[in-house]
Parts: sequence; C-alpha cells; structure tokens
Amino acid sequence: MRQFVYFLIAGALVVLTPASPALAETFDLVTFATPAGQRSSGNDHVGFTETAGNAFLQFAVYRSAPGSGDAARDFAAEWDDLVARRYRVLGELNTETANLDGGWKLTMGSAPVHAEGTQGFVSMLAVFSGHGVKVSVMVNLSDQRFQPKVDAFLGSIQLREPPPQAAPAMTVAAAPAGAGGQVPLTGREWYKSVASYSNWGYNPSAAEIAKIGNQGYTRWSYVFNADGTYAFTREFWSMNKYQEYWFHEETGVYRVAGDTLTVTPRTARRILRNKAGQQQGDAMPAERETTTYRYGYHFFEGLGEWNLVLTPTMGQPTQRDGSFSSNELFPTSYLFGPPPAR
Repeated sequence: MRQFVYFLIAGALVVLTPASPALAETFDLVTFATPAGQRSSGNDHVGFTETAGNAFLQFAVYRSAPGSGDAARDFAAEWDDLVARRYRVLGELNTETANLDGGWKLTMGSAPVHAEGTQGFVSMLAVFSGHGVKVSVMVNLSDQRFQPKVDAFLGSIQLREPPPQAAPAMTVAAAPAGAGGQVPLTGREWYKSVASYSNWGYNPSAAEIAKIGNQGYTRWSYVFNADGTYAFTREFWSMNKYQEYWFHEETGVYRVAGDTLTVTPRTARRILRNKAGQQQGDAMPAERETTTYRYGYHFFEGLGEWNLVLTPTMGQPTQRDGSFSSNELFPTSYLFGPPPAR
C-alpha cells in the first residue's frame, strides 16, 4: 500500500501541468479532465462514477473551504469528514506531503475501506492547502484495472488562486469580539481533533493499542469555568474496534498568573462506552497530570477564528494533550479552536 501511495504522490507532484483544454472543465478552483461515467453534483462537490461489472471507480472534487494554514491539519480534518465518518477503514492510513508550485502544498493519503453492501475498496484523498484555503479531491477505487484512469485524472488537475473577493478576511478587526478583541478563556469549549492519531496526535500505550487498534480519531475538549474549575475530555475511537468509544474524563482547578495557565486535576478516569453513549463496565482511574502552560491566542485568518495556544513550560508533550501541533508557527504548542457544528 505504501508503494501505491508513493506512486500517486509522485504523479501528483506534476498536477499543475496544463490539461487538455478540449476535455477539461472547472469546478470552483479546480480544472480537470472530465472523467467517464455517471455525473453527480451538489453545492459542495461534483462527482463521477464509472462501473465495470461489480468494479467501480469514483471521483469527487470538492469546493474550496477555509484552511488552517497547516497542511497536515487540513488533511486530518478532511479525512475525518470525507472518509472516516462515512466508511469503516480497514487498514493503515499512509500519507505523503509535497510542496507544489504556485504556493500550494499537497497531502495525499489512502487506506482500504468498507461500506455496508459494497465490496472492499481503496479510498484516496488529496488535500491541497494554500492561499488561506483547502481543496479536496477524493478517489474510490475497487479494482486496479482503473489505475491508469486515476493517474490521468490526478495528472490533469490544475489549481488557481482564490479570487480577491473570495479571500478570507485579512485583518484582526474582522475577528469575533471579546475581551481585548479576543474570545475569553472562560464560558466556551476549546476543541481540537485528529483523524488518525498514529500520524497526527494521541500516542496510545501498548495496552491501549491492543484494545483499540492504531487507526481512528481522537478529540480533545477543555471548558474553563469562571469559578476557577475546568473540565477536560479526550475521546478516542478505533476503526478496528468500531463499537468501542474510549473516554478520558478529568475535572480540576486552574490558575492564571500573567501569561501562564496551570491545570491541576482532582479527578481523572477512563470510561468505555458504546456508540449510543452507554457505559460499558466500570470506570478506571487515570493518571492525573498537573501542567503549567504559557498561554495566549492566535487568530487564523484562513479559518476566521481564534485559537487558544497552550505551550507546556517544560517543553515536552503532555499525556493529556498528545503530540504537539504540526503548525510551523507553534511547533511546541497545542492549538484549540471552536468545536465543529453539531
């Protein structure tokens, strides 16, 4: 599988070469050679499906959306939304990132997946990040006989920059109102997530890997209350044990002193729940980790949102928060933003 992904990445390194104009069409920021097959469309995408007996090939080009400024974070969010939430992922997610001409970065990944009532297939996702936006292209492939068509389609892709009138807001003045022009620390949820913690986030123990596998998602959430207490939740879910949802739930107190934030847990437990949220078995005590962070805020223009930036003063990742952000502006920090709409 790794060799297959690398071959696609190598092909994608030249995706900005000119396509044949006679067969090309444009959707949002993407120009591509029109594939064969049945066409479908929606407000956020255009798709094509070709079949040969029980085998199928699907392409989907998605409308651009605000990016995070970090290619790995953009890919993680898109994989979670477009693949992990739709299909059961059966194998390892392999990814590669490349710098492209024109100010774009490409992150591509693939994994074998399963959908109810459908034979197994490979889902491939290419996420282009740059100019304050992200653009996703997805390919579902059930038979290797379609590989030349996949290569031709990916090789035909051309990207253009967002037009000035569609560019994200570029001034902090457009940011949400709050204390000092920022959202306050208290009275809201601070959230982050990764689609595959083996690549971008939570690093589980050997015992946890044995229980939940090594592919899935992890979500972190802090709520700081005005009375000096806080609540923290970490949820992780494995594609290999898809009926199991593990939670780390923690409560305690926090203290702000200048630009530092210290959290001191009073209770911490691990809980297994099923998909309906029902507790399975007894809760288990979890390690309590007092941590002091330097804290501040950063406004991401591409996303149009404030992020809480937590930087452990000890300079090492914490067990509570997992691996550091891959954002080049904050290489030894954690970034927490608003939760997604539910």
